[in-house]
Amino acid sequence: MRTKGVSLVMYEKENYEIHHEDLHDSLIELSKQATRSIEIFTPFIKKDTLAKLIESLPNRDFPISVITTWNIKDLASGVTDLEVYPYCKEKGIYLFINNRLHLKTYLVDYGKVLTGSANMTGRGMGLAKESNYETLVELPIVDSEYLIKLAHIRREAAYVQDSYYEDMVAAVAKYKDKFQSDESEVQKLQAEIESRIKKDFYLISELPMSKNLKTIFEVVSGEKAEDPEERANAEHDIATYDLDRQKYKDYEEFRVVLKDRFFNHPFVIELCNYVTECKRFGDIRNWVKTHCTNVPIPSSKEVTPNVQALYEWLKDVGADKFYEMRPNHSQILCPKNGTSDGN
Repeated sequence: MRTKGVSLVMYEKENYEIHHEDLHDSLIELSKQATRSIEIFTPFIKKDTLAKLIESLPNRDFPISVITTWNIKDLASGVTDLEVYPYCKEKGIYLFINNRLHLKTYLVDYGKVLTGSANMTGRGMGLAKESNYETLVELPIVDSEYLIKLAHIRREAAYVQDSYYEDMVAAVAKYKDKFQSDESEVQKLQAEIESRIKKDFYLISELPMSKNLKTIFEVVSGEKAEDPEERANAEHDIATYDLDRQKYKDYEEFRVVLKDRFFNHPFVIELCNYVTECKRFGDIRNWVKTHCTNVPIPSSKEVTPNVQALYEWLKDVGADKFYEMRPNHSQILCPKNGTSDGN
């Protein structure tokens, strides 16, 4: 019987590599293979180290996300950088904070992984004169359980915008000025800032990615999806809608749970309130772009896969609410009992 929380993958010896020197170069080589996404999970991060990676990429036509921690004492000591946020904002990189994060994993295209002990810092990545002894293991295949875990970590994280950044700048200044020797005051200040952070349900990552609901059921049931992209999309949706928290006796029971979670999501509720009459695909895509909170606003190309998946979900689990028309190859979504004007 498999132990809970243990990811098991069988490898031939030549299928994985243990990197223990020039780790930043190893990360660059892996990142250059990206065509869909890069996700960086690292408790500590330095702006210059991140910039060195980003500037090395020949192509940036995909989303990049950083999930890190912001602890007042760590920021004040300089082991990690607040200035990562202005850099990420300038470069269109999504920055998230999850202060429970301790693992270090670098994920490319939802499947290629470097994971180990190295933070995204000069000392961690072997860029400093006296760097730490660190290692990263490159895995060509990672099972769904671990990738769903990473998706949960990202989803539980706070999306950083100006107000959060400004609060932390002020908190670090106050710590340096007054509270360095008063641990209780530091903890109180940290808790006060975190209490003001609200879950952001209007990020593009809060929308579904899978076009085939049965693939999600297969993955959540422990079956292996043949197509890597379909598997990655299913893992995203399993985490987004908390579909791995229970076992399902069959597909119909799974579908009932998925429908309830989907239509009770704030982003979806607001979208359904918008579709009170027939809407063309472009109308819904534009609505999603203008209502999402990602900064910068995602391009039409970036949101199109999510809107395509959204259409399929609304037609499938929302068959009692919506139907589709396709005049002259156009996609038009209509509410049942609504108007039929798609212009």
